[in-house]
Amino acid sequence: MVCGRYLGKSTSENTFELKKLILKEPKELNHFVIETKNIFIDTSTFRNKAFDLNNSTLKKLKELGGKGDITLLTTSLPAKECEKHLIEVITECESKVSKLNVHLLVVGKDKIDVEEVKALNLEAWKRYLKESKVAEIPIYNGAVAEIFNRYFEAKPPFGIGNKKNEFPDAFVLETLKNWCKENKKKIYAISSDKPFSQYNEAEIIPLESIEAFLDLYLKNKKELEELYDLAQESFEALEDQIKERFSREFENINFYTSDLWMAEISDIKVNDVVLHKPYFTEVNEDFCHVEFDIDIGFSGSVAYDDENLIYRDSDTGELISLERIYDSFSDTITLTASVEIEFDRNLNPTFSSVMSAFLTDEIEKNISTKRHFEYFRISSR
Repeated sequence: MVCGRYLGKSTSENTFELKKLILKEPKELNHFVIETKNIFIDTSTFRNKAFDLNNSTLKKLKELGGKGDITLLTTSLPAKECEKHLIEVITECESKVSKLNVHLLVVGKDKIDVEEVKALNLEAWKRYLKESKVAEIPIYNGAVAEIFNRYFEAKPPFGIGNKKNEFPDAFVLETLKNWCKENKKKIYAISSDKPFSQYNEAEIIPLESIEAFLDLYLKNKKELEELYDLAQESFEALEDQIKERFSREFENINFYTSDLWMAEISDIKVNDVVLHKPYFTEVNEDFCHVEFDIDIGFSGSVAYDDENLIYRDSDTGELISLERIYDSFSDTITLTASVEIEFDRNLNPTFSSVMSAFLTDEIEKNISTKRHFEYFRISSR
């Protein structure tokens, strides 16, 4: 829908602008038209979401697949790879669980059985695939010669250098290409990996995220046309408020180092906030859900004991520092953010309001200071 209210022009002027766009830039319009409802999702996408099946985006994907509004496809390679990565995600938390189990036993609580957690999550993952009606395409073995030609010629998904680890992606992409040609269909390949975006085949359309697809899907639903416009206008009207909200939240996060002796990080101040392209993943008459990346530029102070000037008191056994170092730092971090916006009853974007806003709960990053380059962790209070 093109409306004068949204563009600030009369209907006739809008019609003229739209005709110019169609005549001069027809290819640009394709970015706003959904070309297929066939979707392939690479392992990297699920890994980036830590296989959190309660994630709102993954739940929306399951809903659409379960209803048959979209067709989710996979092959045997990523299907097995997803299970492997799911176990790895849980294994990475194992050391924290071991420490927690010590405290659970102290208070008489049962310890967490990591193997049981792995088994239950695998069951939940298989149930998710079934409820999403994911169909598996057999691996196409007829492209071995083509794949090796691509490898030796350094063509995508391979590149210059040793790219042997891209062979699984090559087989997946050739399988998808063959399926598309046999069925005379196209497919969206959702992956954060570069080989997918560089693979130049007309039938395979690369997308960087599930959010990008959901946004495209909602944008093309005629019954949501006006509500989608309202969601965009509301987000733009609330942009300053959203920035301020995330600035306050970031400044209230706990920062602590893992390597510096008796370190304290303080005086965190947000200097700049940049919102990346918003993706609308849920739009209805009451609210919209928006996902986007956010750059936060910040500065702060750090104080720590010089580990080269620490000694142990021979009488008390206490460690004593002879020098405390005070320093400052500045950095920029990119996080994933989500916002829910409640619509005004009269559908006026000026009166829409932010219902909720969340940053990533836990982040690990390197922080650069004048005297050191140390590891630190940020965790929500």
